[in-house]
Amino acid sequence: MAAVGVVQVCCAECDVAVPIATEITSRDVEGNKLIMNVEPDLTDMITHAWTHDTPPAGSA
Repeated sequence: MAAVGVVQVCCAECDVAVPIATEITSRDVEGNKLIMNVEPDLTDMITHAWTHDTPPAGSA
């Protein structure tokens, strides 16, 4: 069984909170500890990064 969650990451360039969907699955149990996998879907983050202009060559 999997659960879905969302975390937000702040863009360093424009200070906008970009949501990142995650899929959380339980992988194993060791003693009294539940081991979980968290898989991020970075599609929205990559799409947001494309909205920023590429700086001209030679500018820093």
